Amino acid sequence: MNLYVLRHGEAVRLGEGVRRDADRPLTDRGAADVKMIGAALAKLDPAISLLLCSPLTRARQTAEAVAAQFPVPPAVRETDSLSPGFRPVVLVEELQTIPADRSVVVVGHQPDLGTFIGHVIDGEGKASFDLPPAALVCLRFTGDSTTDASLRWLLIPDTVRELLSSR
Repeated sequence: MNLYVLRHGEAVRLGEGVRRDADRPLTDRGAADVKMIGAALAKLDPAISLLLCSPLTRARQTAEAVAAQFPVPPAVRETDSLSPGFRPVVLVEELQTIPADRSVVVVGHQPDLGTFIGHVIDGEGKASFDLPPAALVCLRFTGDSTTDASLRWLLIPDTVRELLSSR
């Protein structure tokens, strides 16, 4: 399984017309970044058929914007397994219900995604990754295991923007 781990795009701060953290939408820059990352992902792996996302507004908006970049938009499904504070083992259990030959994107929040990546790479969760908004990580799971992953690559919006502008 190829698993793409995507942190939601930049979101408005609390107090900027938003009272609850769960309701924070993407900023204009955040929306542009996730659209760009989604377009890159659609070229890298057009066979993605599912995006799982946290039920928070900014994660759902990120997943929907990414899905819209595909010629055949993949399904977007909210899951509490990606809510802030989730435990890596809970997300692993949900991923085990998905056929191993599928490519899946999960959209969530820091520091949880960084902890999850460390958990599936080292099996113990001793490693962690600091992901900026709209960062995309590609993990490859070998065999039937969803706890033995290798890091294939990491894209951040600033790098993609620079690559596109240097053409």
